[in-house]
Order: sequence, then C-alpha cells, then structure tokens
Amino acid sequence: MPLDRVTSFATRTVKVRHYCLVKIRSSDGAEGLGYCYAGNSAGKLVCTAVQELMALVLIREESTRVEGLWEEMYREALLQGRTGSVMRVLSALDIALLDLNARSVDMPLYRYLGCWTLDRVPAYASGGYYLDGKTPQHLAEELRRCRGAYHWLTRLVPRAAAPPSSFGPYSRELAGADGSVSERHNGAR
Repeated sequence: MPLDRVTSFATRTVKVRHYCLVKIRSSDGAEGLGYCYAGNSAGKLVCTAVQELMALVLIREESTRVEGLWEEMYREALLQGRTGSVMRVLSALDIALLDLNARSVDMPLYRYLGCWTLDRVPAYASGGYYLDGKTPQHLAEELRRCRGAYHWLTRLVPRAAAPPSSFGPYSRELAGADGSVSERHNGAR
C-alpha cells in the first residue's frame, strides 16, 4: 500500500507498506482471518512462506491445537530462519487459527480469548516518525490524538516533545533509537 506521506525512520525512508492477509478455512466451512505487516519491500516473501512453508503444516489438522500447531510451524521454519518474515507469518496464522476457533463457537475473538474487562481494551499506537515539516507541536498533537483514541501503549521515536504524562493515566511510552523497545510506565497497571 503506498503511503499518503513518505515517512522516515532513523535508518530508512518508507514510501510503501506491505501486508499479508491470511484466511484459514475448516472442513465445515468456518473461516478465520489473520494478518501481519510484511515490511516496506519484498512483501511477497511473507506470502510465499504462508503458501509454501506453513500451509502444509496446517492442512487436515485440528484448529483447536493452536499451541501445538504453532510449535510445529516454528520447528518447520528451522532452515528458513526464526525471525523476520517467518515469525510474522507465524503470527498471522496464529491469529487466523484463534479467529477461526472463535467463529466456530460463535464468539467474538476477545471473548474467546478470555477478556478481563468489557469496558476497555488496551490498544497500541506507533508514532512520532519524522516527516518533513513536523514540529514538536505537531508531535504533541499526534500524542493527544492517540490518547483521545484510548491507546494505552504507544511507541515513539525518542525525540518525543511531550512528556509521558501527556498520554493519560493508562499509558505506557515505548522508545528506542535503534528500534529496540524499552518501557516507561505512566501509572499503568
């Protein structure tokens, strides 16, 4: 998907984002969906890993064996690597299996997974990226919008102009100049 605005990180510029959408269908016709971000280039690698590496592990298997199937797919990925695209595929298929199982028992996924609250769900927002003309004031406004959308977990580029308190009482700020994640909690429990 081409981006409306080119975004820059510390190490690269992103003009397009690739995603992989997977659909798993059971023998009784129920379906589950999962997806993953596939990077800003070579997104076909993720689709190829689904079709040629992982699909064979899942065919004719019981979908409720989510943990066991994940372990089998992980073992299958030994020679292709257990990072990057292969792990993204595992995530997409894991989500699709859980979604399939939830739909099979006519439950929303959050209920199937054992939600602990009905009035709010923690959400993640990623932002603070470098854009031409973006000022500290623009960044502060971006953070206020995230807070207004009830994002409890937010990843920022380390040049954040707003203090963690601007996120609200249930926020966590994640930052890492090299893309690593470190947490600074702001009253979240």
